[in-house]
Amino acid sequence: MVLFMGLTDIIKKLFGTKADKDMKAVKPVLDKVLAAYKDIDSLSDDALRAHSEALKARIREVEAPFEKRIEEI
Repeated sequence: MVLFMGLTDIIKKLFGTKADKDMKAVKPVLDKVLAAYKDIDSLSDDALRAHSEALKARIREVEAPFEKRIEEI
């Protein structure tokens, strides 16, 4: 049993665990979210509402060609 535990530890050190791989994949996205959070957290309620409306407008702008294509189909 000790040999098996040692072998498992060696394999984990060489290849990493599933959690390590998942964290490595998620880390860039997490960093972007945390960076955006700092900016958003500092906004007042009114500024946050304005920011939300601007974001909604941008989403509508980006979606417009797709919505038009859907209507055509």
